[in-house]
Amino acid sequence: MQSGYDPSGVIRADQPGHAVFGGGSRARPGSGGSSSAVAPPAVSPAPPVEPDAQVFARASVRLRRSVPFDAAGWFAVDPATMLPANPVLIENVEQGRCRDYWHRENTVEDVLLFRDLARSDQPAATLLAATDGNLRRSARYREFLRPLAYGDELRVAMRTGGRTWGVAVLMRRVGRPPFTAREVDRVAAAGSRIAASLATIAAVTQPDAASTGPDHPGIAVFGPDDALVSMDLQAQRWFTELAGEGWWDKYQFRTVSTALAARAAAVTAGRDDGPATVRLRVPSGRWLTVTASRQAAVGGAAASTALVIMPASSSHVAPILLDAHGLTAREQEVTRAVAGGLSTNEIAAELHLSPHTVRDHLKAVFRKVGVASRGELVATLFDDVVRPGIDWQAAHTHW
Repeated sequence: MQSGYDPSGVIRADQPGHAVFGGGSRARPGSGGSSSAVAPPAVSPAPPVEPDAQVFARASVRLRRSVPFDAAGWFAVDPATMLPANPVLIENVEQGRCRDYWHRENTVEDVLLFRDLARSDQPAATLLAATDGNLRRSARYREFLRPLAYGDELRVAMRTGGRTWGVAVLMRRVGRPPFTAREVDRVAAAGSRIAASLATIAAVTQPDAASTGPDHPGIAVFGPDDALVSMDLQAQRWFTELAGEGWWDKYQFRTVSTALAARAAAVTAGRDDGPATVRLRVPSGRWLTVTASRQAAVGGAAASTALVIMPASSSHVAPILLDAHGLTAREQEVTRAVAGGLSTNEIAAELHLSPHTVRDHLKAVFRKVGVASRGELVATLFDDVVRPGIDWQAAHTHW
């Protein structure tokens, strides 16, 4: 009897505990599965991997050796809102499906959502386990995975230092064996290493020139189907910084805009308490803040979503940089006090510590951030300046 998934979406009790699962190539129609399995859709050749997504590309190659999969999505996220940021890598998924995926993630109640996984004690899990062996219990399986000929999926929240820096989903075709508990453990372990790399991306810098021009906010308007309707020149500039030339057809843009629009719709409908905001760092090194809000329909017009994109202020960026450098809660308190201009004795009184303890915390902060003085610390973490470009190679050291 063949191993794999029953096309009904219910795992069969007579399946062996493990099975040979070859390589990372796409499953061939009718190979290794039930004769009634849905034929996989045609997928266009993958575009070249953008430099900022190399951290995911390298992780994918290494992980695939021990945890084979047929398709995947890798997303950096804003730790505060769990919305996708930059970088993004999509593997072997049809063009245009990104919108469906993130719209569903923010507007459809289902099991094993990324935001729930980020709060779970276990950072990785499979859809099969979350549905007690009955995949049809998941709306995502019925309406997204199954029509595309995917069966089980393995999701991971990439966490380090108590923060989630990215999420990923690995998918296997209908007819393939389900992900095993050992594979879940491997992906969870890999997730913590990838999270460390993503935190490094947020923190490390190298000399590079950011684009020049006015730093005004840009505004873009999206229709009810999340299609871009209009934008001003500033929005076009920021989108270009985010995803490069041809940004309108790239995953970096589509993922961020779709997820924000979906979150804004969920907030308006009372399904989510928001916020529909993401902080992200673009390849030039600049931090941007992108916020979406649902616009009320007037005079019979369809409702739309306004997206405001602008350079992030230090008050927005500092919290993510403090986390990225691995500062403890107490070290962050001391650092904020330093930014407020307090002396060692004043910090000690404010935080009910001894001056000696404050100095010890400052030494640890200087070491983690890579600075030698209070002034340099404040300039690195709190100044409203364009950060130098990202050192992507340094981010790979965790692998």
